Amino acid sequence: MKFVERLRLPAASVCAVLGGLLATQPAPAATDNLPGISDNIFGLYDHFVYTQTNDSANAVVGFRRDQLGNLTPVPGSPFATGGTGVFDPTGILGPFDADQQLAVDRDRFLLFVVNAGSNTIAVFHIVPLNGSLVPVQGSPFPSGGINPISVGVRGDQLVIINQNQNQANPASVNKQTPNIVTRHITFEGGLVELLDDTSLPLPQGSSPSQALTTNTGAFVFDPEFAPPAQAPANPPFPVGTLASYRLSPTGKLTPTSGNPPAAFASTAAPGVLTASPLGSWASPVARELYVGVTGQSALATFTWNDEGNPSFQSLVPLTGKAVCWVRVNHTGTRVYTSNTGSHTVDTLDIVTDPARPIDLSNSAPIGGPQGTATLELEVDPTDAFIYVVSQSDAAGGTATTPPTTRATIPNKLHVLKVSPDGNSLTEVGTGTPIPTINPAAKIHGVAVF
Repeated sequence: MKFVERLRLPAASVCAVLGGLLATQPAPAATDNLPGISDNIFGLYDHFVYTQTNDSANAVVGFRRDQLGNLTPVPGSPFATGGTGVFDPTGILGPFDADQQLAVDRDRFLLFVVNAGSNTIAVFHIVPLNGSLVPVQGSPFPSGGINPISVGVRGDQLVIINQNQNQANPASVNKQTPNIVTRHITFEGGLVELLDDTSLPLPQGSSPSQALTTNTGAFVFDPEFAPPAQAPANPPFPVGTLASYRLSPTGKLTPTSGNPPAAFASTAAPGVLTASPLGSWASPVARELYVGVTGQSALATFTWNDEGNPSFQSLVPLTGKAVCWVRVNHTGTRVYTSNTGSHTVDTLDIVTDPARPIDLSNSAPIGGPQGTATLELEVDPTDAFIYVVSQSDAAGGTATTPPTTRATIPNKLHVLKVSPDGNSLTEVGTGTPIPTINPAAKIHGVAVF
């Protein structure tokens, strides 16, 4: 690998890139200037949501969300990523058990997308005002491993999890190890490896699920799901863990003093935690980490010390079943969980005590009574909407073979409206179908700009 000189992002470079893109864009419609909640140059009526088809020819599908929560495709959608997705023909745990397959860099107007089947990361410029995507020169870029499934952005650094559970890749089938990798973002939006950028091997069969960066400290958290189906043939056998790392400004990733991490179950009193972690999210205003414990249909809370070592605080049983993915709103007042087993989303209050969330409500089944399992979710920058993806009910199939059972329910992107008091969610419609080229493809990941 050729190392390059460290490149920082001057503000003028952002203006130059966006200026060139804006020069070719039509003027905004009159509704773009309506007054509303605003967290940046965009208002309530100007946010965009993206998911990926995870197809044989992977693509990003983009939508503009209006003030009522309705979605309209952005111009040019879908946008080819230049890579391929990943398939799970046998339906084992692991390949779809991940989060942050897409990530937004709001400062640089960039969208990062994993190509889980071709071991690359696609990077796009996000065009303001209409949400279209323009590939960064040189995209897609090598992920530094096999089967990238999660990307986390912090400053000019990108953290990548390569899960190595792609059943179509001989290296994955031969049980090679996953890894966690750091790369730097250039002022053009490309990805480069600098001298201190890191590649750390992770335990074979550990099924790392997420590259979670935090606002309250330069730390990275990675729940390792360790499903039995991915266990190596010989010991040591993996156990579910919550790994943590320090991320230096130069890109060096160092395991915290608590690593190798203890078994997840041993972080609490005996018998409290009896299943592995999957999805997680950190409060934007406090040292609070919320972790989905799928096998217990519960949410665990952790804090962490100055070294980045997490410590257990509480376990909250939820009404939703199979709690997988987690998000916190931007004001740090609510936690949302995507519950795959009941295809619902729970709302939890963290104002009263951030360490002991209160389960307020269970949303109506996502997609109506015939909905399918909910997966990743994301909170709108205004905190007024939640986005959730659900996969089709097709079974079997690969990048080159059709599914053994054709879908009766399509892949969908759903919009949930947050009530004025923040205590409940209501779905807008029953979801927007996301077409794929391969009928076996199952979408995953969601990001909002």
